[in-house]
Amino acid sequence: MSAIKWLSLTLGKYCNELSMTIELDSTLAQAEVLFLSFAQLVADIDRRQMEDAPDKIEGLRRRGGGRTHASPLNLPLISENLRELLKRDND
Repeated sequence: MSAIKWLSLTLGKYCNELSMTIELDSTLAQAEVLFLSFAQLVADIDRRQMEDAPDKIEGLRRRGGGRTHASPLNLPLISENLRELLKRDND
């Protein structure tokens, strides 16, 4: 059983036990905001990693407004498990 399906079943059981004790609308809204924030964070990290990557094609000009790469950013690595959460079809 995949980790995501297991998590879904576990959360489903937990939510069933808590039925009628959680405000569903506000909880779903907060979950959606957290998911969208996570998706934006991953997109920003990927974009910065692409900007900071050395040019693979010689002679390619980079946009950046004179930004120097003397101090590379220490960006976190996003695991494949976390990236799987962003996929649209997690059947």
